Amino acid sequence: MESANDSQVFGIIFTLFPIQFLVIWLIVLGLISLLSGWRKLSSKYRVQELPDNLDWLGWQTARFNGLMDARSTLWIAMSERGLYLKMGPAFFFRFMHPPLLIPWSDITDVGTKHLLFFKYTAFKVDGVSIWVLGSGLDGADRYCPAFCRLEG
Repeated sequence: MESANDSQVFGIIFTLFPIQFLVIWLIVLGLISLLSGWRKLSSKYRVQELPDNLDWLGWQTARFNGLMDARSTLWIAMSERGLYLKMGPAFFFRFMHPPLLIPWSDITDVGTKHLLFFKYTAFKVDGVSIWVLGSGLDGADRYCPAFCRLEG
């Protein structure tokens, strides 16, 4: 038989769970931002307002600093101004991950990397290594000559 104390404890746990989950989620996103280098990049490349005319390529996968993966949560757009990166598709992935605009001139060490069976386009920005899986950066050679040297 369930006592009144047991039901009160259950009620408190049930009530607090959403708050606990949210706090843990925000802590994890903060750690990912720090370890991936996104926080470092956002101090220099944060963009407050995104242009309306960008063609976003969504659901992309990338690896940051060789250890943090953004699996199907990275959105990429390109323009003459540079490479736009944002996390998504919804707001709950964006805590501590503001949208970025990286000028083409700040992208260095462009190359191709292979990890197991996957091919990545790799580059560095301000010391942060970024590997984008598959065709996520197709068309970048239109804006940045460094991408022209990649093997097809």
